[in-house]
Amino acid sequence: MTKRTVVVTGAGSGIGRAIVRDFAEHGDSVFAFDISEAGVKETLAELEEYDVRPFVGDISISEDVEAVVAAAAEAGEGHLDVMVSAAGVYDDYAGIEDTSRELWDRLISINLTGAFNAQRAAAKVIRPKTGRLITIGSIGGSRGAADGLAYAASKAGIEGMNRRLCLDVAPLGVTANVVAPGAVNTAIASTSKSIVGHLHPKEKKRTLPKEVFDYLVALGRAAEPSEIASVVTFLASEGASYITGQTITVDGGWTAS
Repeated sequence: MTKRTVVVTGAGSGIGRAIVRDFAEHGDSVFAFDISEAGVKETLAELEEYDVRPFVGDISISEDVEAVVAAAAEAGEGHLDVMVSAAGVYDDYAGIEDTSRELWDRLISINLTGAFNAQRAAAKVIRPKTGRLITIGSIGGSRGAADGLAYAASKAGIEGMNRRLCLDVAPLGVTANVVAPGAVNTAIASTSKSIVGHLHPKEKKRTLPKEVFDYLVALGRAAEPSEIASVVTFLASEGASYITGQTITVDGGWTAS
């Protein structure tokens, strides 16, 4: 494939950083967007030999997202080839009694409204016939025990949004899909704490005991970020041209149990 112009949000760590790496290693020009300047710099330092361009902003602010999309489209001669909305935070397993209005609003603004901001901006300049819109969801969108109330709601919302989004962009020949990971070895706990940690409930978070996790997850382990990134880059490839409106679950067999 020819060199494409790609925007990846949440590019400063974890899954987002792995996605940047995959596209960069495929020879694409990648705009790495994240709220953390330090995180973006670390991503850039790891990939300094590739065409990766840093961009700091808040995905919940539409103007920030529109700015990076505009810059990417300018580099792509008026078009963006791939948008990957990977930015997200979690709510430390907060249930209905522990979810304050402030925590709810911030989670939804980042995870769901942020995905809307990214895909709305991208849809305006996405390249016809070959463009790809991809959003990172979670099995939390279909499994209540995967995280807290606001997180589960935001990820379920992403799946619903994508089903309509695929209809809107289909006349252009553009596809829109969600990748829904299960457990992944990332630093989401620390990155979420730096952004919304002050809103988390003070009680100890509720997590699945290891023996329960091992029983639920057929492969018996968490994924590596690269294993999620490879699915994203497949969906952005020519081989995935007839896949749209789908949620691709990458969970080691969790939802099969």
